[in-house]
Amino acid sequence: MPDLWSGVNSYFLHTLPENDQLTILSDLQAAGVSKVRIFVTSFGAGGKGTDSVGVDDLEMETIGAYNDTILSQIDQLMARMYVFNMKLILCMHDRWVLSDEYGICDAYCIKYNKNSTAFYNDPAAFTAFDKRLAHIVTHVNPFFNTAYKNLDSVLYAVELQNEAQGTGSSGGGLTNTGWWCDRATALKTQMAGSKVLVSTGGGQTFSTSLLTQNFNCAALDVVALHSYTTDIVEVATNLATANSLKGSNQAVVFEEFGLNTPTKNVWIDHVAQVANIYNISWMPWEVSTVNKPNDYEFSPADNNTWAALKKNSPH
Repeated sequence: MPDLWSGVNSYFLHTLPENDQLTILSDLQAAGVSKVRIFVTSFGAGGKGTDSVGVDDLEMETIGAYNDTILSQIDQLMARMYVFNMKLILCMHDRWVLSDEYGICDAYCIKYNKNSTAFYNDPAAFTAFDKRLAHIVTHVNPFFNTAYKNLDSVLYAVELQNEAQGTGSSGGGLTNTGWWCDRATALKTQMAGSKVLVSTGGGQTFSTSLLTQNFNCAALDVVALHSYTTDIVEVATNLATANSLKGSNQAVVFEEFGLNTPTKNVWIDHVAQVANIYNISWMPWEVSTVNKPNDYEFSPADNNTWAALKKNSPH
């Protein structure tokens, strides 16, 4: 498994204008950050106050009818990241569009009438979603003339889905704890000989991120942890638990954390220090071109938060 590193979430970076992408990547590189996580999902033009051009999801209205515009944007981002010696973590779907949580309802949301529980328990959905993942990893990036699955020079990991299953059916628990391993096992059949890692994509909380089924799954190379707790003891306890559970060939990443106050730099500093002690790579949410003191977004112009990244990034 790779050594300790730092990264950031910037789930819509591929939709930003080229100059904005280059500025962010340059400043991240200067801070010692080496990974960026993005999503294959819709993003509106001008979203979050940025100059984003926007993009539709890969399967916006009909399952299996692929619109590769988003993959073309990602192709270009990969080429730019390669110049900065940085790698992408590519999350291939977002659980939250299944139930139209933020005003986006994709083809799976439409098919299952916003019923995410049905999606996670229908064999037909398994087949269709596995085909989506296969379509992405076999997509050929024209800048490298290479399929994503063989682009380990710029692609660190592909992720099954962001925060799959959420907190479960009506918050009452997960209804298919084998879903991650089943999807990863199917995906690995498309990735023979690949050095690109396969990651869970995280759970919504520490408890849903730390499923023993995922640590016991040979097809999962990375178990990603998500939590927006503000208790540093809780962070340390769960990172220690993750280290005790991981397989000999697995990596653990604290992939989503953050704070929606003007003092987010202090929290990022504290979490990064603890994660480094446990030799767990870390990625705060999230980098944008716009500072939002009372939200989770921050930009290179937020000097205090950027200093926290630079101070704690492994060098």
